[in-house]
Amino acid sequence: MDGTESLIRVTSWNVAGQDPLNETMLDYLFDDSKRAVNLRPDIQIVGFQEAPQYLFSDPWTSTLSSTLKRRGYILFKRHKLSGILLYIFVLREIMLRTRDFETESVKTGFGGLLGNKGGVSLRFTLNGNSFCATNSHLAAHQENLQQRIQDYQSILDGTKFTIDPNTSGIITHDYSIWFGDLNFRFDEIEKHEVLNIITRARTAANDSAKVESISTLYNNDQLTRVKNKKQAFAEFEENPPKFMPTYKFQIGTKDVYDSENRIPAWTDRVLFRQHKDSERMKEAGLKPHIEQLFYDALPETVLSDHKPVVSMFKVTTFDPTKYNPSNIPYEVIQFQPVVGWKSGVDGRLWYKISNELFYQRPKVLSSWDRLALYKADYASLEEYQTIVFANNIARISPDLSAQEVAYQSSTTSSRASSPSHSRRGSTSSMGSNISVGTEAISLNTTNTSAVSTSAMSSDATPTVTQLRQSPSAPVMVNPIPDDAVIGDGFKYFTVTFPDEIMIPGRYVILYLKTNPANEFNVYGMSAPFNITAN
Repeated sequence: MDGTESLIRVTSWNVAGQDPLNETMLDYLFDDSKRAVNLRPDIQIVGFQEAPQYLFSDPWTSTLSSTLKRRGYILFKRHKLSGILLYIFVLREIMLRTRDFETESVKTGFGGLLGNKGGVSLRFTLNGNSFCATNSHLAAHQENLQQRIQDYQSILDGTKFTIDPNTSGIITHDYSIWFGDLNFRFDEIEKHEVLNIITRARTAANDSAKVESISTLYNNDQLTRVKNKKQAFAEFEENPPKFMPTYKFQIGTKDVYDSENRIPAWTDRVLFRQHKDSERMKEAGLKPHIEQLFYDALPETVLSDHKPVVSMFKVTTFDPTKYNPSNIPYEVIQFQPVVGWKSGVDGRLWYKISNELFYQRPKVLSSWDRLALYKADYASLEEYQTIVFANNIARISPDLSAQEVAYQSSTTSSRASSPSHSRRGSTSSMGSNISVGTEAISLNTTNTSAVSTSAMSSDATPTVTQLRQSPSAPVMVNPIPDDAVIGDGFKYFTVTFPDEIMIPGRYVILYLKTNPANEFNVYGMSAPFNITAN
């Protein structure tokens, strides 16, 4: 089968404990006009090392979110381990196709007790393909090569994801990108030799001569050597750096190395990997492919003693218009037009789901799902104005007097096990103003002949195993009752947003599905609408 091409951009920077100066400085990090004109990444992955640790406000996150919002990106997820920060920003137009987030972190500082060194990993899917990004800060100093090797192995072995058993490790994903301040230095070369090579490269007659000169350092690079010996990062690829060593500079300068204290080195790196034996891609007849379009350092920044490193990748993914490896479509929820909302008055919202998906409850829907109200120009999933929990009373048309669909109570409550909320009067870890709906309920399937009622409790939805074990079971998982044909092929739900949050402005609503890792998938997005003054 034919796939499609997606673009993933990576930015890595050791910021040396500094605060961001301004948005102009950060905007420079994402200006690729000199490297790849007219290329707009689908996803921006950003990693910082040695970031300041804030108690309340976080200038790096707010400035970064504001900078990338202007370029059309939404902050989907961030995770940190002490000063190691990892962000993923997604283009608004592909939000529904970016799912299944999960984060993990591994400490390697002081024998695994401290998080000043270690790795933060984030996995996700795009167009149904699995990705893993790892931002790490490995052991420092020239002589600690073996500790860097051990740090790598500890992060690789210690990172375990739970959302998908087929992608539980970093390198089991279709595509993996590992970057950060890896702290590898140059061996068997004196400081003055390194500085002479850098001087010759800077004074080279052209770019080709510059690259030829600087590439002579590659044979002395520790990372290259340990890869060749398969001691670390043997599972990954790296194109040879064609930029100047990124460390250590005198802070406040563009090109002055602090050579009295350190020998310059390529400490900041970006490596990548494709899973050539991906079963999911094999089954679909699609060959994995990743290509590094550029790999560069940004010398103009003077905030830190490190220079940022950026890279862009073109990857082959499933074509979302032709194939979806999941049985759940990218747009699960469809919203009715939001009209007539006024300040100081409750706002009623209607949304719908197809019968086919509706009768896969509770796999597709849950009473722990949220509907979140955002300002139309929001920069992050964390910036919602309020949320309400999803309703689970279905109707056959968007009318409060319409016929309800028969349900019965579930034996368990998904909300009771949530770590973020209590049953009522709770507060979200991301915000406030939460309205809680009713308990989770499951479809009454006692009228279907596909499963023997004696094989399960009378109030339980049949499991996949029970359906498969039933002698008369057809090849299906969630049988659709006879009354599913009533109406227009959809089931309708309604929720009410409270009057106290109705402030004039332009807004949008997202349907947020909680995945097994307690992260959010966006299952639906309303068209922008206005709340007017009353």
